[in-house]
Amino acid sequence: MIKLKVGLVGLMQPNFRGNKELEYNNSILELEKLSQKLNFDLYTIKKGITTPEEAENAKNEIEENEVDFLLIQNTSIASGKIIQTLALTNADIGLWAIPESTKTGPLPLNSFCGMNLNKSIIDRYMTEHKIKAKWFYGKTDNKMFIERFKITIKALTTKKNLKNSKILLIGDIAPGFDNFHFNESDIKKKFGVTIERVPFETIKNKILSYKDEEVTDILEKIKKRAVSIDELALKALIKTAKLVKAMLELQKEGNYSGFASRCWPDFRTELNMVPCAAFAYINDLGYPVTGEGDVTGIVSMLTLKYIANFVPTIMDLSDIDESDETVFLWHCGIGSKHYAKNGEITLEKHFNPGPKDPEKGWLEMGAVSSMIFEEQPATVLRFTNENKEFMLLTGDFVNSEKNSFDGSRGWFGNLKMNDEKITVKTLINSILTNGFEHHFPLVKGNYNDEIMELGTWLDIKPLKIYEYKNYFQNKE
Repeated sequence: MIKLKVGLVGLMQPNFRGNKELEYNNSILELEKLSQKLNFDLYTIKKGITTPEEAENAKNEIEENEVDFLLIQNTSIASGKIIQTLALTNADIGLWAIPESTKTGPLPLNSFCGMNLNKSIIDRYMTEHKIKAKWFYGKTDNKMFIERFKITIKALTTKKNLKNSKILLIGDIAPGFDNFHFNESDIKKKFGVTIERVPFETIKNKILSYKDEEVTDILEKIKKRAVSIDELALKALIKTAKLVKAMLELQKEGNYSGFASRCWPDFRTELNMVPCAAFAYINDLGYPVTGEGDVTGIVSMLTLKYIANFVPTIMDLSDIDESDETVFLWHCGIGSKHYAKNGEITLEKHFNPGPKDPEKGWLEMGAVSSMIFEEQPATVLRFTNENKEFMLLTGDFVNSEKNSFDGSRGWFGNLKMNDEKITVKTLINSILTNGFEHHFPLVKGNYNDEIMELGTWLDIKPLKIYEYKNYFQNKE
């Protein structure tokens, strides 16, 4: 993870009699301690700013030092001309007010009013610049300050890491899955993510070039991950290991953050295998993988990875149960040890046989990684509608003993969309009314606030909730 660089400046009015320099220096010390806890770098302008000329110099210094997020403290109220310079920095902006140093006598700082003045100037006077600025209030040990600040650090660290991410698309979108179409230039503009491509033949040729003994170590690692391996999967594991080796070589060559791959029909028809278990292995190493050529799915998974600092995964929504208000999240075989109940995965044949051979019958293939989700909270995020919107769903994997289909799976309940409690019927109505894609990236934990904030910084709105009705509803 690349660290966020936070900058700090203090705005001051000489005529206010509070000890502005002491307050500002204490804030520097407090933020330095906080930078260690929250894992960001700090750059400070040591001297308080009192004039537009000083603001211009500070702005240049901030930009020269490549600050990502500029925290502008109204150590006291200051001239409204100063913010009109600082707000034009290329960094994201936070406005910070601190409590008054005394509660009686002459007003020492008028800090909050200064922040109010500056926020209003940005929003009401500097409208053509479309500047975003989040407000903060209190000392760094104040609950309101720290809760808001931690969310911002997470969101903007994610934004920065996305800008430095590169995805490899292997092949193209799987046939018939045209809802996964994507605009490469829009993804680059919106997220800063770079997309590179190689044809399926690149990975195929690598796999065919390896001798069995070249993948012995990888093969043993794959085996050790599983609590059981069925006979067909065991026979297929040598190809799984070769695919893992090929993908790791590609990752090293291009420094890729994740992969989207056309997982079928090519692997079946040209290599007589399915890639599921290999994708699961690569994903668990920290390089998110989607099948079916789902590039937007990988952007979404990387976002979750950076927010949670944890390995994500991706599922389909394949069934619902109104009796306990749960939905069934499933995929054919990308089971993750990071999510599996008791950390247990099994290696099995694919649930769906390959094409029927006139002489041999159904051609069963492997290997897939299967699991049941551990009971745990999770967050679903996917960008959609040309990255103008995002699906945000939080809840818990529950009742791991409940009957379920083969594959990687779990029942997901206690549903909230955009932090609003919803029923199963409202969820599926919202999915279908919005025309939402059928892949659901997720990560363990609840990251509703961080994703909401990231959406604000990126100008992406949460998907609208359409409460279930019996009559036909169309996306507005």
